[in-house]
Amino acid sequence: MMNIQNLMKLLLFLSIFICQNYLTVQITRIESLKPLAEHWNVSLNDVPNLLTIEGILTNATIILTPLLYKYNDSFGGFYINVKANSLFINTIDFSKVSEIKSSPVLQEFIHLLNFKPANYSTYQLESIFNSLSELTDSTNPVNIVMGISPIYNRIVIDLSHNDDKVNEEFLNATLQFEHFIFLNYVDDSDDSLTLRSTFNSSSSRLHTKRLIELYFQGGEGIVTNNTNTSQPVLSCLAGFSAIDVSTLQEYLITSARCLPPDPQNISIYHAPWLPPFPHYDEYEFFGIVREFKYAVIDFALIEKFNDHFKLNPMIRSSVDEFPSSIISAFNINGVPIPVGHHLCISGYESYTSCGDVATVDTSVMLRPLRQRVLSDTYRKMIKANIPCSSKDVGGTVFGNENHNGTLFTLVHGILTATLSTYRTPGNAVIQPLASMINNNPTRHIFENLLYIDLDTYNQL
Repeated sequence: MMNIQNLMKLLLFLSIFICQNYLTVQITRIESLKPLAEHWNVSLNDVPNLLTIEGILTNATIILTPLLYKYNDSFGGFYINVKANSLFINTIDFSKVSEIKSSPVLQEFIHLLNFKPANYSTYQLESIFNSLSELTDSTNPVNIVMGISPIYNRIVIDLSHNDDKVNEEFLNATLQFEHFIFLNYVDDSDDSLTLRSTFNSSSSRLHTKRLIELYFQGGEGIVTNNTNTSQPVLSCLAGFSAIDVSTLQEYLITSARCLPPDPQNISIYHAPWLPPFPHYDEYEFFGIVREFKYAVIDFALIEKFNDHFKLNPMIRSSVDEFPSSIISAFNINGVPIPVGHHLCISGYESYTSCGDVATVDTSVMLRPLRQRVLSDTYRKMIKANIPCSSKDVGGTVFGNENHNGTLFTLVHGILTATLSTYRTPGNAVIQPLASMINNNPTRHIFENLLYIDLDTYNQL
């Protein structure tokens, strides 16, 4: 009996060892960076070097930010261009350039700085942005994504002609600021940014199968039950896993905007990527929605009730050789991401796709999911030029980094919305994890959560 027990323990240890080392090896595999190579339009072998360049440029922006803000009436923001290996600085008063260049803390980055002429200063753009934010509060526009773009040296407002009538008062009020604004109309055939993808399939049903071990990876489908038709609905996507260190309760985090109205305590089921939804005979029960928020920040917390599911640090990948990417860490401290930095998403329809950050500290006004309100407003969001669709909402948003030749995957948040139709780049609205967990009214929900990256997984 003792020999059998020892053998079982040995087998268990070997399986854990192999799994952990398999995950560790995967992090360093360059093949997992194929989507980023496609975005940058370079060979796969060039990506690690570009990631190193991107890291250096990002470090330079962190040092540069407080220096430029001292002269916010002389400069108009900055952005990075990885392939050009440059940090572009919008400059109104070139007499201040020498003061920036003379800073001792910037000397190792001087060769990266590119001062370019611009029309509007940070002070002007921030003042106009604040005025426009006040207008959104009083006019209640919907499906508006608004942020200061250093690339255009303007305030870019993304919107759709489908909403012209409801947004008329806001648009008329912006005429006084037209010199500072670039209106970007998105061709959108839908009348809402919320995801309501339903399917009528008599062969598909919600069911709990008895399997030994299951994984709910970032980017995979979250299925709910349509109460009207009793048919499964692909509502949105998984973001990432977490565990409460005080109760050991396990959770999945996603967007609240793609779930059915008032999703408290609804059942959640799992849909892997392949075969395409809804061609499954059964869907595996995962858990129920415990917490969610529709405005200011976007999240839904799904409590796991099916013990067959195991917490994991995996994100689904469209790279055939490596169907899962491994999460190395989470940006829980809100390390700044500059405009021009790459981000990627894992989505049910778009699979893995990448693009550049377009604006940060972005304000977003969406159609309300609550009663007796005119719009749901979000602040401090990120907008990125990532090809995606509304069927990717809730999916993991991440970036890749190169540290001394080792490749890492860093999760930044989840996809909240997109103004675009099918896989059109330019309007991916991202909820940063850092602002999600540091929002005062909901801080207590996240304060005991530990997010599952590779190191945490190895300790479970």
